[in-house]
Amino acid sequence: MGDDLKNKHDSLIHKDQDTSSERLGKIKDQQEADSFMKKKKKLWLQAEKKRKKREEEENKFKLSIQAKQKKKEELKKIMEEKIKMKLKRNQILEEQRKQKIENEKEEIAKAKLIAKKKKLEENEKEAEKLRRLEAIKQEAKRIEEEEEAWRKQINNEFAQKMGYPMNLNIVKKKNEYSLCNNGKKKLTRYTDKLLKEIKQNNEVFDSGNLMKQIIERELNKIEKKKVKYKFFSIKLFIY
Repeated sequence: MGDDLKNKHDSLIHKDQDTSSERLGKIKDQQEADSFMKKKKKLWLQAEKKRKKREEEENKFKLSIQAKQKKKEELKKIMEEKIKMKLKRNQILEEQRKQKIENEKEEIAKAKLIAKKKKLEENEKEAEKLRRLEAIKQEAKRIEEEEEAWRKQINNEFAQKMGYPMNLNIVKKKNEYSLCNNGKKKLTRYTDKLLKEIKQNNEVFDSGNLMKQIIERELNKIEKKKVKYKFFSIKLFIY
């Protein structure tokens, strides 16, 4: 009986020892497991930190790439807009240049037309002046012929009265008379008297030298404008 108790006691002791060892082993295992988990967690946290940091860097890099790409696209749009504006400006300048050329052509055409019209007007004025001068010339010639006829008639009448031969050439300038001084004086007085009466009656000649003044005035106008006219010399016999 005593042996049984002893064995039982030993058995309990061994059982307690086994339980304690097992308990210590479990504690040790738990500690090791906790230590492993801590290390694992630490490593996981480090890896997670690195992963987040890498993700942040990748995101920053992506954002940087996107920003650069966006800026590049914006610059591209700006350049395209500048090119469009330049093309449009060049087109406007080209249209303005063409319009300027057309305007210059129109101005030149107008100027030519005006110059041509002015030239025609000047030619008409010159032609009118020539016609007037020709009319004056013809009138002067008519007066000269009429005066010559009067002089011839006076000369013949005077020659008949004085008993001189007919058709004497004594109707020209006074210093060209071929008669004697006495006959010359008589002819001069007689001719001057009759011609004076004719002029006073406005039957012939240029009363008051009007025709001569008109001719001189027209010639002076032409000379002032430096327009050269060729015409026959007009010879007037005016007392």
